[in-house]
Amino acid sequence: MHRYLIPLALLCLAITPALAQDASAGQTVFNRCKACHDIGANATSRMGPVLTGVVGRVAGTYPGYNYSNAMGEAGSKGLVWTPDALDPFLTSPRRSFQELR
Repeated sequence: MHRYLIPLALLCLAITPALAQDASAGQTVFNRCKACHDIGANATSRMGPVLTGVVGRVAGTYPGYNYSNAMGEAGSKGLVWTPDALDPFLTSPRRSFQELR
């Protein structure tokens, strides 16, 4: 489970590279995310989609989750969640989508 905490924490907010190397810091940051997102083998979508395996996933493609049009378009245009893609998205989601258009 700890291997998911760092990438998931990055989804919730941009953290410094120093924190990205510390699993306990990642877990603390993810506590802010888990109100809307779930992780793990039995995870279910909440207000946001399941984040298990999000790194490497095409944006807007978690099965059964109803994404916004903007997120679906981003995935259609090739957005794949990588650590490099997550950073600008977390900093400014709106700007990230505008740059894809």
